[in-house]
Amino acid sequence: MTQVLGIDGCRAGWFAIANQDGHWSYTLAPSIDALLGDHAEAERIFIDIPLGLADDQTRECDQLARRLLRPYRHSSVFSTPVRDAVYAQNYTQACEINAQQTGRKITRQTWNICPKIREVDTWLRQHPGARSRVYESHPEVAFYALNGERPLETRKKSSEGQKQRLALLAQTIGDAHRLFDQAVNHYPRAQLQLDDILDAMVLAVMAGCSESEHFYLPQPVPVDRYGLAMRIVYARQSLT
Repeated sequence: MTQVLGIDGCRAGWFAIANQDGHWSYTLAPSIDALLGDHAEAERIFIDIPLGLADDQTRECDQLARRLLRPYRHSSVFSTPVRDAVYAQNYTQACEINAQQTGRKITRQTWNICPKIREVDTWLRQHPGARSRVYESHPEVAFYALNGERPLETRKKSSEGQKQRLALLAQTIGDAHRLFDQAVNHYPRAQLQLDDILDAMVLAVMAGCSESEHFYLPQPVPVDRYGLAMRIVYARQSLT
């Protein structure tokens, strides 16, 4: 039996949607180690977190993803800090390091994501055998693919935006509304936001596509100093 996984970070840790031969389920775990330990059999894992950290420049995959999502959703793709900035001791130091390497500081919002970037980066370097099945993706790029390769105009946190995204998911996941409603009712908003659920769902859809349908931003794929791919992956084919 084949299992694929879509993962998004959330307030309580990490939220995942799993698809095992058409059976959909969800999981919330406090750490990436606990989550992936519980899904060691997953064949493909799509996660919304930067994998592969540049040393001295802005990652090309972030730039290309923003280009795809213009003019509506491009701001949802943040510029990933360089590796040494991600591992800085505090926000001020991270800004100084990133400015030295790229000419730009990082935002406070980006710094707040760095603990999760470090968590996954550390896990991947400790589990090199998992690298071939863990893919970085981006939910808005995934929804762009589901929407006929057109960026969505609606914001993911708006009621209209959530309805539009759920409607797109329902074209691929037959019981998308039930799955979404069950996850909504299972966890309080202090742990899990509505858009976290939708993001994990669309990443699971991307993970369920065959590798022949995967498209990589950029091509060829560059790697960082530890051999981790710096790419954003999505499925280009029409999904029905």
